[in-house]
Parts: sequence; C-alpha cells; structure tokens
Amino acid sequence: MAKRTSSFNPSTVLPPKAPRQSQEITQIGRTRVDAYAWMKYIPPSGSRTLDGLPPALHTHLQSEMAYATEVLRPLHADIQWFLDRLTDHAPTSSAPPRPGIAANSWRYTSEMPTGESHRIFSRHPAQGQAQPLLDEAERARGHAYYRATDHQASPDDHYFAWAEDLVGNDRHRICVLDMMTGDIRTLVESDAYGYGGFVFSPSSQSVFWIWRDAHSRPTRLYRTSIECGDTTLIYPVSYMPAGTKAPMVWYGGENIAASGGKLNGMISFTEVADRFEVEGVARQDKTGLLVSPAVKSSFDVLKQRIKGQ
Repeated sequence: MAKRTSSFNPSTVLPPKAPRQSQEITQIGRTRVDAYAWMKYIPPSGSRTLDGLPPALHTHLQSEMAYATEVLRPLHADIQWFLDRLTDHAPTSSAPPRPGIAANSWRYTSEMPTGESHRIFSRHPAQGQAQPLLDEAERARGHAYYRATDHQASPDDHYFAWAEDLVGNDRHRICVLDMMTGDIRTLVESDAYGYGGFVFSPSSQSVFWIWRDAHSRPTRLYRTSIECGDTTLIYPVSYMPAGTKAPMVWYGGENIAASGGKLNGMISFTEVADRFEVEGVARQDKTGLLVSPAVKSSFDVLKQRIKGQ
C-alpha cells in the first residue's frame, strides 16, 4: 500500500458542540452536577435505536457522525484497501464450519429477526438440526424494560446462562437453561453485576458472580451451585489468625480494632460496623476473653461492684 498523507484541515471542519443542561445527580452519598446527563437515554422498553432517540440527542449524534465522515474522508482509499484485504481472507460458504466454543464442538449463534429488538440464541451440532436456546422476546414479554447480557455456555455444554435486567438499573438476575431438559431457573434473584460479571466454574457445576451493594458498587464475589442453589461468599474473606486474643476485629487480613492495631484500639462504632458486620461473612467463633470461663466469674463480680450491689 502506497503511503498517503491526510489533507484534513481541522480549521475547516469543526466538531459539533453539545449543549450544557445542568442536572443534579446524587450517588454514594454525594451530589454532583452533570451537564451532559441528557445524553444518557434508556427507552421504556426494547433497545435503543437512532430513530427512537429524543430529538435533541438524535440531532447531536447525527452531527457527530457527519463530523466523523468529514474527518475520515481523506482516508477513504486506505479504509477501502484494508476492507478489501480483510474480505479476501474472510471464510467462504464452502469453508469448514467454525469449531464450537465448548468441549463437544457445538457452535453457538444469535440472530436479530427483522423488525425486532431482541435476539434469538441457538446452538448447532457438527451435523443435524439447530437447537433453539433463548428467545429474548419471550423473556421480555410483560416487562416494560428488558435487556440481557453475558450469554454463555458451560464448559461441558450442559448449561446456557445469561444475566438479565428487568428495570434498567444494571442490577441483574442470572438465569440458567438446562440444555438437556429445557428447564430455565433463576440462579441469582437480584443484584448481580452484568457485563462480564459472572462465569461458569471449570467443572460446570457452579457460577461465580459479582454482587452490587446499595450504591451499585461491585463489592463481593460469590459462588452459587447450579444443582442445589447454595451460595458461598468467596471475597471479601474474614478470618482470625491462630493465637489472636479477642476482643479485636480482623478484616481483609488486617487488625483494625485492637490495642497495637492499625487504629491502636480507637475505632468508631460505624467503622466497626462497616468492616465487621459484612453480610454473608461468618462471625468468628473465638470467644472473647471477658466471657471465657477463666475470668467470667471475676468479671461478673466486678460489674456488680461497679453497680454498687
């Protein structure tokens, strides 16, 4: 390919300027002003399309696309050259089928029917009829909003899973299809992190998934069994090393509330609650010194004396 130089002159083609429309947004206990929040649009149902956008947003995006066309116009010949080279190497209809993405060489596909906004997922054996797996339009029926993501097959080709959002707040539930029986079950009811937020275990017997807290922050990693639904917290981990004297608080491998610890015994109630009262983390079974049999009776006597009894 011959070397070409761009004739684009930035002084002759100016980018569109988005208008500022101040809007207050409160998240994670803080309020900020976002002048471009109007550019985030979620339709009441279905998927976003250019024609379905609010007029102001539609006009601005049209302007941005026109600007991009002008900026890239001097490179049109180069773009076409690369496109031709890629097309030359593309597989033809006579080429052997692409290997399946799972152990048994199934090939997984999705298609968007004409005029529809939801996909249909199927899998194809090396020979024989395709097996329908998921029709998103069926799942969306009866919901004002529906979006699914992270569709994937288990390593052993037994299960097919996806995360779906029924509200539009990116807090998903995780659904699993048994491809042998056709049964669909909701493995995780809510608060799962979508868009790369879950994966099958190598054994195909469980799913690892990320949980979102009340502020929509991804803060925990869980493992849920597909067979029985039992859920185990994987991270964060709460533990107490051997020989540790109670009372004290350990979190993430660090002593945060004890004499000589990070805060040298001084810690607020809220800080203890934030670290110690973690939902799903088992409490330590080590008994505090003041309630141990060796000193409990003496401690009870001391309490009575303090009370003047």
